[in-house]
Amino acid sequence: MNVKPYTSVILRLGAGLLMGLMALSPLSSSAQTPPAATADTTAPAQPPAAPPPPPPTRTTDAAGDIPSSLLKAIQERTAEIDRRAEQLDQKEQRLKMLEQEFKQVAQENAKLRTALEQAKKATGTAPTENPLMALTKMYAQMAPEEAAPRMEKMDRALALKILAQLKPKTAAQILSGMSPETAAKFSEKLAKPAK
Repeated sequence: MNVKPYTSVILRLGAGLLMGLMALSPLSSSAQTPPAATADTTAPAQPPAAPPPPPPTRTTDAAGDIPSSLLKAIQERTAEIDRRAEQLDQKEQRLKMLEQEFKQVAQENAKLRTALEQAKKATGTAPTENPLMALTKMYAQMAPEEAAPRMEKMDRALALKILAQLKPKTAAQILSGMSPETAAKFSEKLAKPAK
């Protein structure tokens, strides 16, 4: 939004308004009234009277006389309007850039969804992680007191694979919750390298 073309219109309106106010003020009427000429030429000559005080400082432009303080206020306000208009323009441009970025991300997201659906159709299932890794994560999140009895009852080969993938501290806590005989057997198997 460009406000600059309206600046001159605002200045002219403000100047016209000021001219109307000045015409009504007593300062302007006394400044514009010329001193009355004396008709008595026979009176003795008196020294000339002191010159009248100068009128307040005024700046003249195309619209007429405008006090400089009002002109300055109008110019400051115009500068403020221009600054705000510039800020709005910048925000509008930033918003357009963000809209473009959003559209690009939405398009990429749509492409990824399409590719995922095609992968599901091609394999018949959704891509999932290794079931053993998922089971290991579950046992890692369990309390060791709960994981130990469950691992004692499951297939020993599977329990060994899970224990081997757990962090050593977690595996040690689970082993300490098992019976000493079972913990010893698992420890022996874990110490032997896999064949």
